[in-house]
Amino acid sequence: MAANVDLIALLADLKKSMEAGREKRQASRDKMKNRMEQGPTSLTFYGLTSWIVFKTQLDVVSFVNRWTDFVKANQLVTSGRGSAAEVLQGISANKLMDLTTIE
Repeated sequence: MAANVDLIALLADLKKSMEAGREKRQASRDKMKNRMEQGPTSLTFYGLTSWIVFKTQLDVVSFVNRWTDFVKANQLVTSGRGSAAEVLQGISANKLMDLTTIE
């Protein structure tokens, strides 16, 4: 009889542990989903800092956000403001998503 009580207590503890693990996994999934829904964090380039400094920052942001080359190219093209954006006018529209061309 005492063995049954111990077994029931063990099963209750196991159930609590499993529920806690399930809740923790769900919280982790929710956090990841929220992060993915936020979209990429972008930078703005006015041409006031050197291109090398901006490019390094962009490389770090793209790595952290796990951007594809397409997303990185898109962010690079849309980040330019003022004279920095005017530089892109010489690049044909079909090449603006080619990371190698615009870097």
